[in-house]
Amino acid sequence: MLEKLEEYHIPQTIAEAVRLLRRRSGGETVAITGAIDLHWWRLQSARRFVDTSRLGLDRIRLDRSGLHLGAATLLADIVTSKVAARFAGGLLVQGALGLASPPRRHTTSLAALLINAVPVVDILPALMALDAKVRVKGARQRTIPLTELFAGKGRTVLDRELLLEVVVPKPRGRIGVALERHALTPSDDPMLTAVATVQLSRGKIARATIALGGGLSVPVRCPKAEAELVGKAPDLGIFACAAHGVAESIHPISDTRCSAEHRRDVCKVIVRRALARAAGREEPR
Repeated sequence: MLEKLEEYHIPQTIAEAVRLLRRRSGGETVAITGAIDLHWWRLQSARRFVDTSRLGLDRIRLDRSGLHLGAATLLADIVTSKVAARFAGGLLVQGALGLASPPRRHTTSLAALLINAVPVVDILPALMALDAKVRVKGARQRTIPLTELFAGKGRTVLDRELLLEVVVPKPRGRIGVALERHALTPSDDPMLTAVATVQLSRGKIARATIALGGGLSVPVRCPKAEAELVGKAPDLGIFACAAHGVAESIHPISDTRCSAEHRRDVCKVIVRRALARAAGREEPR
């Protein structure tokens, strides 16, 4: 599986890790977290690994700016974190549990998912719906909105940069959150995942976010549908219209699990349900 691997580095400082990642030489250099899920495709073509497990990038903390998730944080750590459980209605814990196999949660870090632009996990659309940003360091340090990180299937905009952390801003005021997924069984990867947040003010929608993952090449936000919800009363008809618009705007894939058209039909249902739950208008099933 790792036939091309030639070097394995364990830097002791962030500066050393950045220097290794920015070193120009033949083949691909990939930052890993020590415990890795080797089926992510970019690892299979790597010439060099830079193991970031000793850089202290596995911490979860909350401050005035929001929730900070170190890049090396494992999904298993998010599941057991009391801080994450209290943040945004536990949405990120639910997203981490979407990777149902405990061994995979214990070997998969946020960095692995983000660097490889992995589409079939629930936590990435959950982060996207919460306006998450990533902090990276290369020639300089910069912050990138998660909505701008992915450049296509398996690709990001990172240019030999080290991913330091994911920052999720504190929601302003009370918000409702919901995650809906469609899968053959609870332990399967999702065919499609929809995450919604809704803020209400005086009986109207003041702000809404919608993010999708699963059967797409990369997770996406749906800004047009979000904008069209603002100022409207939160009823099931409005949510159904928004879900229909989202389904028409996305570009789902066809694979061995289901067709693109099936995913588009599913989208109309799970986006509607996610919006209704987030707004406290959950529909009967």
